[in-house]
Amino acid sequence: MVQDSSNPIGAGETEGLAPKSWVSSGGGRLPRQRWRLPVSDPALVSQLVEITGLSPLVAQVLSQRGVVSAHQATEFLNPEALRLPSPLAEFPDLEVGLELLKDAIATQTDIAICGDYDADGMTSTALLLRALRLLGARVSYSIPSRMGEGYGINQRIVEDCHRAGVGLILTVDNGIAARDPITRARELGLAVIVTDHHDIPPQLPPANAILNPKLLPQGSPYRGMAGVGVAYILAVCLAQALHQTQDLTAPLLELFTLGTIADLAPLTGVNRRWVRRGLSLLPRSRILGVQALIEVAGLADQNKPLKPEHIGFRLGPRINAVGRLSDPEIVIDLLTTDDVGRALERAMQCEQINTRRQELCQQIEQEAIAWCEHQQHQGHLDLGAERLLLVVQPQWHHGVIGIVASRLVERYGVPVFIGTYEDEDQKMVRGSARGVPEFDVFAALETCSDLLEKFGGHRAAGGFSFATKHLRQVQSRLVNYACQHLTPDLLKPVVCIDAQASLRDLTPGLYEQIDHLHPCGIENPDPVFWTPALEVIDQQLVGRQQDHLKLELRELDSHTTLKAIAWRWGEYYPLPATIDVAYKLKQNEWQGATTLELELVGVRPASCPSLTPRAREGAAGQTSDGSPSALPPLPLATPESVHPGAQSDGPGVAFAYSQRPYRVSPISPGDEGQFSQFTISNSEGQTLEVDLSQGQAALCLPGQSPRSVNLHEPHYLNLIQAGQRALELQHLHQLLAARESQLAERDRQIQTLQTRIAALERQLPSPAPADTAALKELGDRPEALADSPQPQVRQALGEGVWACLAATTQAHLCHGWPQQPAAAEADYSDPAQSLVRAVVEEILQPLLGGLQDYAKSSGDSALEALATNLHQRHSLASLPPLLSESWQGLTLKALAAVAKPRGALRQTITATAWEGGANPVDDSDRGLLDEFLQGWDHPMAAWLTSAQAEAATYLAQIYQLDQVARSQPMPLWQYQLLQQLVLGEGRRPGILPKVFGRPG
Repeated sequence: MVQDSSNPIGAGETEGLAPKSWVSSGGGRLPRQRWRLPVSDPALVSQLVEITGLSPLVAQVLSQRGVVSAHQATEFLNPEALRLPSPLAEFPDLEVGLELLKDAIATQTDIAICGDYDADGMTSTALLLRALRLLGARVSYSIPSRMGEGYGINQRIVEDCHRAGVGLILTVDNGIAARDPITRARELGLAVIVTDHHDIPPQLPPANAILNPKLLPQGSPYRGMAGVGVAYILAVCLAQALHQTQDLTAPLLELFTLGTIADLAPLTGVNRRWVRRGLSLLPRSRILGVQALIEVAGLADQNKPLKPEHIGFRLGPRINAVGRLSDPEIVIDLLTTDDVGRALERAMQCEQINTRRQELCQQIEQEAIAWCEHQQHQGHLDLGAERLLLVVQPQWHHGVIGIVASRLVERYGVPVFIGTYEDEDQKMVRGSARGVPEFDVFAALETCSDLLEKFGGHRAAGGFSFATKHLRQVQSRLVNYACQHLTPDLLKPVVCIDAQASLRDLTPGLYEQIDHLHPCGIENPDPVFWTPALEVIDQQLVGRQQDHLKLELRELDSHTTLKAIAWRWGEYYPLPATIDVAYKLKQNEWQGATTLELELVGVRPASCPSLTPRAREGAAGQTSDGSPSALPPLPLATPESVHPGAQSDGPGVAFAYSQRPYRVSPISPGDEGQFSQFTISNSEGQTLEVDLSQGQAALCLPGQSPRSVNLHEPHYLNLIQAGQRALELQHLHQLLAARESQLAERDRQIQTLQTRIAALERQLPSPAPADTAALKELGDRPEALADSPQPQVRQALGEGVWACLAATTQAHLCHGWPQQPAAAEADYSDPAQSLVRAVVEEILQPLLGGLQDYAKSSGDSALEALATNLHQRHSLASLPPLLSESWQGLTLKALAAVAKPRGALRQTITATAWEGGANPVDDSDRGLLDEFLQGWDHPMAAWLTSAQAEAATYLAQIYQLDQVARSQPMPLWQYQLLQQLVLGEGRRPGILPKVFGRPG
């Protein structure tokens, strides 16, 4: 599941005319990345410059944020201008929740807050504790054990609250999916208010009031709030209702800011407005614990408002570390105490725990990388094929593996599911998941819901637990989901860039303008700029573990130099001598001096730099050494001036550039049609040999030896770009032609099949009367069956399902539909066996054949053994225990009854007690079958995968009834049951409609 990360990066996903597949010629590895370059709208940028007075670079960033009007620009740059609707109008249950809290305060009913152990949950808990205590409530709190209980309110907490006399439970940052515990609380007479922000489950819990921004319309400014945001609204509205807002709002706003940023909530809408206020309050915090935390984090000298990065990288981790490794009570005490000494003591504990967290993260990350690299080298992991990484190892601390998952995503560019064992016997796996932008973690986990003990989360991250015996099945389903939703070009971390800049543009004035965009965070990230072809004039490893890279970079045309830092890039030392860089602009304050530096977020081998007017003026007719250029100097290229022509007699692609004919021939096409080595020739016999992978070009004149030229010179640069574009367009034309040919061939095949179907229909015999005896005599010759029951069968199945069936299957079904009126005394064994033959032909045979083919192609010996075993048995009886551990089968009494019994017809049958299976199966066999089904292109695969127990039930009962039909006369009621199982009845579809009537 892991690609070899030692491969040098390419720039194949970048847009524009830059070379697209580079390999470093100096230094070692580079980060595997794909760059997403901005699409600039010059007219919009000019309009934003005029509206805002900002520089074009910052205006370009605004346009990348979706700002397209004066009104949007005003609201973005001044969040206080945002018009906010009343929370009471937005949250339907808010008024109910306020009334419950007011009644509890008035009657001094005990209130219990059920929080969570992450930064969002702990700040939410502290926020409501401070607010409710100040408002006169009797309030306590409970947070589940991360290691022992996992996320969210549970039955133990509910029972403890009931025994303690609590009358009202208030959940924060959890509860929306806790249907069973909240149902129990209501049964015990407790009122429940749920405040949460996680995704909405199919069924809401029976709480008295539910406050969740995910229940609000998409356009609501409150929709992106974290759990602490919902808690903040509830607390402030309650204080307003009780007319006690004095000395309350500011401290709560600080906690809102801490929790919102630490939980990576989007800094848009109301979050952007309130976080901006809270950041200005934090340096002079009224909360003693926050003051102490700022001091131990080294931020006490801040004279300016804190920025989200200070919380995200300094304060938030110290809070989160406690929830990951220790007792959340430390943080709750820190954020609620009024004792200076205790606040400092708790802050120091946070510092120590965070140091331990850093050590564990580094250790586990190194072990995970080592495991992945070893597995890859052994050929057991193939990221390109599986597009997902699942790592499960013993003795990893569950509290920090989510952080490691994020780092592995950065490294490998694929969704990462990482787990460790909960118990010494290694029977349960518990883990965390992190995704990439194009991958929905929660939806992926839902595909395994029947295998997971617990799971939760959202699009970007999640948590899960499952029995170790299901590991292979879980992996198979996750990989299948990844392969369906991630294309190979997405298997690299993406660097989203806002604008191209020159180093000389990076001034203190620009930095001050960028400050107008803050607060930056999720959905409003720090601006990322890029500059091509910077020279690395110095680089060195820094940091305690020598894991960071410090550089000095120089721009070739302006000779401007700037220092840069690349966090956790020590493994890429040394970088090549010339590189493209993507970066954030940062201020570095040291010993009273303030300087600008670059924080690198992306690097790739150097592309040709964008040309400046000064470069254009000196380009005409000169090479880098001042000699006349052999190939005619040409004006700068524009995309419209590049027109690849049709192939002529010679090799390569003919194209016209600046009204001159040229021909470009590929030497070595790269991945996905990206060309890094090619030659460009003109009619005078001059040839330019280009090797972008080495950053080199050589000019070959007739009768002379090749000589090296500087491919960055404008007249060479533009010609190279034009030639490369011609090759790429020609490649796209070829792909399009191939696709059109495939579509034409598919149309031809469809037409052929339609012709054959029409011919077969014409060959069907005309309806003829037949009695039951005649049908028995025909036996296994479906081609000779009369088709008089066909309309009834087609109606029972539906035309869509009927059309999917083979002609022999249709004949079996017609044979299995009695033409005489139903008679209780008749024997229905023969039509019953015809119905079973239809199931064997449409279900069993395709499944066994597909499994055999897959086993042979995969070379999996265990899968081949299973396929061979099943093929030898060739019985419906072998499928139920492979699909499920238990299902509903018919009782022995029902199978022996002539008349339909009045009691229960069915009983639960386990795989171990199933008499139909000659050989026992285990979880590994089920895993093998599931692995096959995940990749099998057949309508049956979706149903067998998603409804395993149901499928086992259908197949087991059909097999049982077939055994009756083979050994004794079959009564009418059993035949009718079999007909229902195969064809369906009313709104209850049978097995064939289940398989062939499913959408997609």
